[in-house]
Amino acid sequence: MTKFQTTTRAIVVTALICLIGCGGEEKTGTCDESSTTGLDKSAVASLNDQFGGAKGSYSFDASVVTGASKRFTFQLANTANALTSAPLRVKQVKLTESDAGDNAVSQPAFRCEMLDGSPCSGSAFPPLIPTGDVACAPAGAKTGMSFDIIYDGTITTDSRKATVTLVLEGDPKKATIEVKFGTTQGEPRLACDPKNINFGTVAADNKPLVETVKCRSIGSAPVQIETIELFSTTQPPITVTVAGISDTVTLKTPYTGQPPLTVKPGASVDLDIELGSLTAEDQLGATLQVTSNDSTGAKKVFISANSSGPCLKPSPNAATFGDVPLGQPTKVEILLDSCGTEAVTIESIALKDGSSADLQLDYATGSFVNNVAPSAEEPLVLQPNGQESFRVVCTPSTLDSEALGTVLIQSKELPLRELAVSCKPAKQQCPIACIDSVLPAQTVVPQTTLTLSAKCSKAGTGHVIDKYTWSISQPDASQATLKPNNKVKVVSFQPNIAGEYKFSLEVADEVGTPGCGPVSKIVTVVPDNKLHVELTWETAGDKDQTDNKGTDLDLHIAHPDAKTVSGQVDLDGNGEPDWWWAQCYDNFWLNPNPEWGDPFDVFDNPSVDLDDTDGWGPENLSMAVPETETWYAVGVYVWDDANMGPSKPRIRIYINKELVIDRVGPPLKERDMWCVGEISYDPLATTLNAKAKLFRPCKGADSNGDLITSKYPTVSPAKNLKCQ
Repeated sequence: MTKFQTTTRAIVVTALICLIGCGGEEKTGTCDESSTTGLDKSAVASLNDQFGGAKGSYSFDASVVTGASKRFTFQLANTANALTSAPLRVKQVKLTESDAGDNAVSQPAFRCEMLDGSPCSGSAFPPLIPTGDVACAPAGAKTGMSFDIIYDGTITTDSRKATVTLVLEGDPKKATIEVKFGTTQGEPRLACDPKNINFGTVAADNKPLVETVKCRSIGSAPVQIETIELFSTTQPPITVTVAGISDTVTLKTPYTGQPPLTVKPGASVDLDIELGSLTAEDQLGATLQVTSNDSTGAKKVFISANSSGPCLKPSPNAATFGDVPLGQPTKVEILLDSCGTEAVTIESIALKDGSSADLQLDYATGSFVNNVAPSAEEPLVLQPNGQESFRVVCTPSTLDSEALGTVLIQSKELPLRELAVSCKPAKQQCPIACIDSVLPAQTVVPQTTLTLSAKCSKAGTGHVIDKYTWSISQPDASQATLKPNNKVKVVSFQPNIAGEYKFSLEVADEVGTPGCGPVSKIVTVVPDNKLHVELTWETAGDKDQTDNKGTDLDLHIAHPDAKTVSGQVDLDGNGEPDWWWAQCYDNFWLNPNPEWGDPFDVFDNPSVDLDDTDGWGPENLSMAVPETETWYAVGVYVWDDANMGPSKPRIRIYINKELVIDRVGPPLKERDMWCVGEISYDPLATTLNAKAKLFRPCKGADSNGDLITSKYPTVSPAKNLKCQ
């Protein structure tokens, strides 16, 4: 006889004896714990809901239950082996309830009921045995028992928390089963579509174009719009009209919550994006950002026009001379900037028929063949980012009329451009302000020292220019100043932030005669590296951000290998080693020029281009050609608050000379480390939308995309973090 046959016969005999000798709930004979089978007996408790195995917690939106009830049905069973099982008993059922602040409630909204409607209790549960265990079943035993947890929506509109505890007997591994319940009063959710608006190719002097963004409330609670803002460094003529709000949103006038704008569940609000008339076929980009009580964060819409193809930007877009003395030739320089992704072929630059005879064009300034106007046979070809200039000359011959005209610029790829010219003859010989060509160029990279001279300015006959007044309009956050001051003939200036700078000059002679009018030059600052990261900040407690006293924030960019460096700890609590202070792989002022990536390729190495220690910034980090398929972390650390309080940082990230990320961070205190996000590089990403996808939040970031670690340890300046 085999071991299997012997065991089977013993089991059958035992079962027969139990069927004859076991009565009621008490076990006798061979059915007690010392059964001749030699097996220990125990129960295995199992709780299921209507979908299968019960979860440890349940959360639901109580706002959709108002005036009704919500029922959760459970079944408790004993899933032990029938041959080795003991009955499972429920000794007690406990239900506790509190409000969202864990305070006891006077009127519970949750209750536990048996299937017959009676309250749950230990005595309401019979002994539970496995299916098939009929040999020693106690009186009234069942194979499963169901009960309901019911939420009454008429009791309260506030959030509640409840815990149901079953106290068990018979399962040595599970003395209790606990199930938690929680309610929320609706979840506001906002969706804004489309997420990208491309106006396509837009010619100068276009009629206004309008696209509509629909922001829908897709959650179960009303959405409260808090802000609607526009961000851009190109200052495009974009306005946003919001349904129900009288004031339009512009770059300078955001919507800030007044009057209140509430979107009920299932409803929507329209945002009409209007692109006004352009002065040139300039490439432009902007970001529309809508913040609300949606905990998933702000919704963004990317707006673009002329983002690809040829583009030509004349600067200035009109030649206005002001007052010009009789018979005195005066010149205005027009800069032509190829601002697109394809070359521009200029076939003609000429004065329109009917223009004043006092106006002429001068081509002796650059690459014009034989210093004459371009033609279809000998065009002027400007490659992307290329520049050329010509001059409009006015020599007034009479006081009787203003010299008016129009310059026509015809290219092969773009519509005809027209530049208005006006030159007013003056009997009084007012001083004429003039700015020599900006050196080294009118399009430069950050940190280029510019020289601007007023030496070409002219006073009237018998007089000399005695007073120079320079002024500058610069990008937001830039606090740079003219050197040595703004009252001298020749000034210098170092633009450290990417964007457009406008330099203006006014003059007066020795007897106080004011100039005929101000003149201006525009300089465009564009990063030339594939990746350029720029940090600026504002500190409310710093009353003069241009002096040598102020807060010190540090910009970091870290390689993913930073997390593999021995000794890196997880201080930000996101489940993996931190990026910061890692030897070799954290690029900041203590490690300004590390060797990353290919050791034979210097172009994939980062560098600290600028480190500011006394307020506002900027701090710049750049990489000529980053590694592909690599995600770098960008961080900001508050090294010293100079006892001036929190600072609000602003991060701008450029990829291939285009602004991709423009983000204002949360207020930071001393020793705060802000993981801004992760950035990658893809040479095939040529559009703004494609580049925007190369940025993502740091792991562990909150709903706003921020990961901030307070009191982050400061690294010693004496520590060697350079690559070995």
